[in-house]
Order: sequence, then C-alpha cells, then structure tokens
Amino acid sequence: AQVTVAANIVDEATIKVTIDTYRMSFFGNLLPAGGFHTHVEATAMTMGKSPLCVLVMGPSAGDDLHLTGGSQLQAPCLVHGNQNLTVDAGAALTATESEAGLTATGPITPSANMGAPVIGDPFTALNTSFPTNCTQAPGSNNVNITANQTLPAGVHCGSMTVVGNTVLTLGPGEHYFGGNLTLKGGAQIAGTDVVMIFAKGVTLDFKGASSISLVGRQSGPLAGFVLIDDRAD
Repeated sequence: AQVTVAANIVDEATIKVTIDTYRMSFFGNLLPAGGFHTHVEATAMTMGKSPLCVLVMGPSAGDDLHLTGGSQLQAPCLVHGNQNLTVDAGAALTATESEAGLTATGPITPSANMGAPVIGDPFTALNTSFPTNCTQAPGSNNVNITANQTLPAGVHCGSMTVVGNTVLTLGPGEHYFGGNLTLKGGAQIAGTDVVMIFAKGVTLDFKGASSISLVGRQSGPLAGFVLIDDRAD
C-alpha cells in the first residue's frame, strides 16, 4: 500500500498524527471501486503541563480521589490520581487540568486525561515526624477556646475546641498538634506563614459554619505546606 503520514502541531501541548493508505483494488479496479482507502488519526496531548497541587499517590486500587454527595473541588492547577478519579453525579471537580492513571468518571471540567503515568511520593526525603511524644491521648485534656486569641507556633499536646464565633489565630511557624482540634458554630482558624502538622490518630473536625483560612509556610523545609498528617494515617 501507499502510505502517507502527517504530523501537525495543533498548539503548544497537542500534536495530531494522521495516516492514510491506498492500495489497488482487485479485478481491474472493480472490487472495491477506486481501491482500498484507510484513514486513521490520533491526538497526543501533553499531560501535567500545569503546576501540580493535588496528588493522590496510593499504590492500591482503592486509593482513589472520590468526590461524593454535593462536594466540590476547585483547583487552579493540576489534579493527579495514580488510580481513579471518581466524581458522583451531584459533586463536581473543576481544575486547570486533571488526569488519572486508570479511569476518570463523573462531572469533571475540563475532561480528564486517562492513562497518565504513575507519580511517586515527591516528599520521601521530607521530615514530617512529630518532634516529641505527647503523654496524653489525642482526645484528652480538652480546652475550650471561647475568646479570640493567638496561638504561638510549637507543640500543642492537649485537645482544643474552638466554639461560638471565636477566631483562633495561629502564629507564624510550625504548629504540631498532638491532640484533636475541633471547631463548632461559627468558629474560625486563621493565620499566615503557618503549617499545621498532626500526630498519628489526631483529628481536625469542622462542625456547623466553622471555617479555616490559612496561608502556608513561607520559608524553611516545609515552605508551601499548610496541613500535614502523619503518614501512618
């Protein structure tokens, strides 16, 4: 057969390849009339051209990113899952780009790329271990915070509950929580140049109309992080 191959650059991240073939027909150009013609095309798109901000890297089939109910994830960056991205009918995932190692289903805007390469843990050399052992259990020695205050960086072993419309401001630096942190009512956590690091088994629980507004750590080995949970969790 005569083969013609063409590769066209659609944009900076897309190449379209087309292949056309022609072969003479049988019986003096009768079967089929005009000969055999085939046309195939494929489009190759760059994956991961946006900054990565959500990475689901578990090695097992159940280590998926799954949005349920009416939940929404809005990301001005790349969302990547080594396994599946699953978004239920009432939920929504909107990102600059999204990609999955296996399948992507549900309301995802724009449509996700599938068959993406596996991304390993980029933070294996990062030390996120708790600096000291808190002697009490995560849910014990609870302190109710009912007035606006600033919590200096450091190790916080006891559990805390922020209630009412109280604003708990986290001072700049690393905050290690060895006890549970609970927000109720219209309570708020705020802070700039802050990272929250949770020990194994510790929970961060938002109830009612409570909210969190943090700007992540701006210097040091944990620059860019806002929340870090123990790897064993």
